[in-house]
Amino acid sequence: MVTNYLHNGDKKLIPRILKELDDYPELKATNDKRKRQIKQVYRGIGGVGHSSSSKVIKDMLAKDKKQKVVSASRYDDSAKNFAMHKGHLWGDRNNEWGLLVTYKTSPNSIILDTAIFGGIFGEGEVLIDASKAKVDTYEVV
Repeated sequence: MVTNYLHNGDKKLIPRILKELDDYPELKATNDKRKRQIKQVYRGIGGVGHSSSSKVIKDMLAKDKKQKVVSASRYDDSAKNFAMHKGHLWGDRNNEWGLLVTYKTSPNSIILDTAIFGGIFGEGEVLIDASKAKVDTYEVV
């Protein structure tokens, strides 16, 4: 189930993963510890179209803020690559612009640090409730 989420990003699996995490006290304790340690995360959002106007950015941030589960990273470079739709196998960006958002987090806003399961490509996602995290900064990339 975790592998399926990590490879496919099926967010419908998150409640089940969290419920089953209770059956693994060491993993749950590690996730709880990471939730207390992580103070900020980075989120890359791919831009749509040609315009990165302030209205488009404001709309993107408002839409993100309504999300109960969004994927973020502890590393700004990873999030920046995601914002530019730049994958592990591609060298160049695959969109015209993107948004790199820095969220200030609290244990209450962090849902799960997937790095407790190992991660893929040497990375792990931090799943946050964007409605509970605070946008600190953002930049067009």
